[in-house]
Amino acid sequence: MLTDDREIRRLNYEFRHIDRATDVLSFPQYSFFRGELIEPILVVEYPVPLGDVVISIETLNRRCKNDARKYREDLLKVVIHAILHLIGFDHKNLNDRRIMRSFEKSLFEKYRKVVRV
Repeated sequence: MLTDDREIRRLNYEFRHIDRATDVLSFPQYSFFRGELIEPILVVEYPVPLGDVVISIETLNRRCKNDARKYREDLLKVVIHAILHLIGFDHKNLNDRRIMRSFEKSLFEKYRKVVRV
């Protein structure tokens, strides 16, 4: 879902009890740990829906200040970040943050050519 700061702030408060806007929120459908499924999927659908992602376009616009290239780069970064959260990566402590950032960087380099960043 693409939204504005007001709506993402509401969702952030409702689901995380954090009363501020953010760039992206992820709502996983299944429990993963660093890419490995840790709960069985009872009904297998292909492709397997991972969950929902909400992105504040308003936050991205503000951060990128009308720079189209920076906007595409930032959008790719938040999508990668969100998908990693959907498959069980997190950044609550330093070690987890390092692991997640490493995957983010690698995936960004891999896909930046696809979106011409």
